[in-house]
Amino acid sequence: MKVEDFTSQVEGAFLIIVAISVVLLVGITIAMIYFVFRYHHTRHKTPKDIHGNLSLEIIWTVIPTIIVLGMFYYGWVGYRTMDRIPENALTVETIGRMWSWSFTYENGVQT
Repeated sequence: MKVEDFTSQVEGAFLIIVAISVVLLVGITIAMIYFVFRYHHTRHKTPKDIHGNLSLEIIWTVIPTIIVLGMFYYGWVGYRTMDRIPENALTVETIGRMWSWSFTYENGVQT
């Protein structure tokens, strides 16, 4: 596999997650602003006593769970592909220090 294949998978997962996040951000912000003006306390003096709505609670639990699991699955599939080491891969021994890195290649060259 080429590097372009890996980067396109990572970029695709990133763009999908950002798109879903932006859509949710805009939707929630619009709904919040609407409800702030619609149900402002000076317009409705006596609040209604609401004890809950089971179907609504199930919906707002199940839908976000499905969205998050979908994003996880899309990223996981891309990660599994990147986790497989190609047969012709270059082996590089890497040592990380506090302020530097050292790389030793198969032919003994060290940088």
